[in-house]
Amino acid sequence: MNLKFPEKKIIAFEVAGDEARAAVVTKKGKSFQVVDFASIKRDNREEDLPSLDTIRQLARRLHLSGGKVVFVTPLARAFELLMDRRKTARLKHYQLLEAVRWEIEPYTGISGQNALLGAEGERRPKPKPDEIVPEESDEQNVTVSAIERNVYRAAKARFRAGGFTLVRIYPPDVSFFMPLQLEKGHSPRAILEVGDDYSNFAILHGGVPEQINTLSISLETITSHLNGESLVDGLEETLKFTIRQAPAAEALMVSGTGATHDAVMDFISGFCPSGARPLRLDRAAAFTDAREDTAGAVFGTVVGAGLREIAGKRDRLVGISDVEALVPRLKKSAYLMPLAATGVFVLLLGSHYLFMKHQDSVYKKRIKVLNQELKSRTAQTEKYDSLQKELKKIEAEIAFAEKKIVFFSQEADKDIIHVIECLRGISASVPENVVLEALNRNGTSHDFAVSGHAYDQKQIGLFATALQKNPWCISAVIKKVAADGSGGNLQFEITIKTKMT
Repeated sequence: MNLKFPEKKIIAFEVAGDEARAAVVTKKGKSFQVVDFASIKRDNREEDLPSLDTIRQLARRLHLSGGKVVFVTPLARAFELLMDRRKTARLKHYQLLEAVRWEIEPYTGISGQNALLGAEGERRPKPKPDEIVPEESDEQNVTVSAIERNVYRAAKARFRAGGFTLVRIYPPDVSFFMPLQLEKGHSPRAILEVGDDYSNFAILHGGVPEQINTLSISLETITSHLNGESLVDGLEETLKFTIRQAPAAEALMVSGTGATHDAVMDFISGFCPSGARPLRLDRAAAFTDAREDTAGAVFGTVVGAGLREIAGKRDRLVGISDVEALVPRLKKSAYLMPLAATGVFVLLLGSHYLFMKHQDSVYKKRIKVLNQELKSRTAQTEKYDSLQKELKKIEAEIAFAEKKIVFFSQEADKDIIHVIECLRGISASVPENVVLEALNRNGTSHDFAVSGHAYDQKQIGLFATALQKNPWCISAVIKKVAADGSGGNLQFEITIKTKMT
């Protein structure tokens, strides 16, 4: 028996650089098909939304008279937010959107109140029968997309004027890798989109992105570097580090405007173990598409947005829509209850008000009594704290006095004896041709500093050696030897470290 699946169709629009692009994508069963795509130059590159004339021209080229559309624009920002896995698993999609709403401003610059959002929890590819699945951590990355509400409304009005219905907006970051789902097989693949303003890189495993990176590298940056017009520091290192993460067994897929330049493709291929090749998109409406034609690679992102829209409900979650979920809408319509129920509710509120007024009077009297008790307890507590401080102060003074008594009765004599022993040892160690000028003790430590004059360096060395022979000497270090400018004598300084014997 032949089952006939209904065909899903979506139109995708994109504004990138000085071009506006559109693509028509369909799905029947599990098969996707790119019907057609087209692009035109824009008159005003500074305008973020496609003009009405641009929409109509693209519609004529693709033989469209209306329908549902999705829009890809860098005005929609995408980022990853780390959240607790168990909590997010219990949230409905609209609850997840509310949970991330007030976290987006540091990432996007858009306040939660003025934002429309999309969000998708972390996805993992289906494991193979013999594959060991790593244990899930307590946190997961949630992909969040956001756009200002007034921008969405402006885009919706613009497409409505052109005869189309805007159903969702997607950031380029979550769309450019979707054409890899047209490739057969589930082995890890990588794709690099080289655009007019920036580049995107992604690695997919089983149709699920393992990582997505946005690079501050554009087509103009690469071509200027290759032509020698403006060498970019770190360009080759960045590309090498990024591309080397791609699976070595498969060729790197390249999309965007950079895929149409042979020199850029050769430059990128040099970093790939298995080479690189442009993304190929076959159009069902085209009579012929040459195998070497790379023009379709620039439509990777706009086609990817269309594929994401019709792939399934899970893939659409990260898209941004202004349609409110059913449950919040029902909650907002609760004011439509019958008048009779409203009257009963008012009566209950009146009775409750009288009861609360009586309770308020009782509680005020009780609060007055408790305040008086609190003041009394507070005064007692303050007096107790004051006595405690005085007690601690007296205890500290007693402890300090006890330490003084112990020192004077036990340690003071030892210190004086040690100093006398050191002075005797130093004086006995002075050679014949050495004259001491100063002998200082460093504070209360057991270190001494000796300075003086000597006839030559040998006598100074003999002095230091003689000092070290004393049992109380740890070290004798010559810190300074210099001519004193009077008859060739040498001025020296020696630091002596001692120990109690």
